[in-house]
Amino acid sequence: MKRKGMKRKLHTAGKIVLALFVILGLGFGYNCWMNAMFVTNFYTVESDKVIKSVRIVELSDLHLSEFGQDNEKLVQRIRGLAPDIIAVAGDMNIDENEDYSIVTTLMEQLVKIAPVYYAPGNHEWASIYAFHYTDLPDDLEALGVHWMNQTYEDIEVNGNTIRIGGFFEWPRTELEREGSKKVADALNDNKDAYNVLICHCPEVLK
Repeated sequence: MKRKGMKRKLHTAGKIVLALFVILGLGFGYNCWMNAMFVTNFYTVESDKVIKSVRIVELSDLHLSEFGQDNEKLVQRIRGLAPDIIAVAGDMNIDENEDYSIVTTLMEQLVKIAPVYYAPGNHEWASIYAFHYTDLPDDLEALGVHWMNQTYEDIEVNGNTIRIGGFFEWPRTELEREGSKKVADALNDNKDAYNVLICHCPEVLK
């Protein structure tokens, strides 16, 4: 009786382990599938500070994914949207990967469509400070990308004055870094123009 009970328990445990493997496998497969496609979402924000409409295309978390050769499908889609500004909210690379040429090739094409403003995510941050691939900001700026790491700019778009800022910030820091607080204060104090903040972890602003 004890052996039968033990066999029954092992059999049940085996089913549970198998189910866990199936769930993990489905989760892995789903993530692989999601990384093989891109989704376009549209949001409309109204403000009395905007006299003429501005279209911003925002990208993030591609993690070295490619959609067609040299991201031709993604670039074609963005070009078709006719953006006035392209905002990149980080994690376009993979932190431990020294070769980020997919990112620079994409940015080289995007700057020909519209001004590109790029704020780092945790993968850019780690690649620079943990893995010491420190050429990334310089390589992007050489292409004409605005590297928005704890900084802001005042720009004119379609007759609108826009203050655009960017920084990387983990939620746990709660804007305690001096540079990030400077950007946040500059946007908060700017009452006359429309403000845009590019931040990989926007929950820090809650």
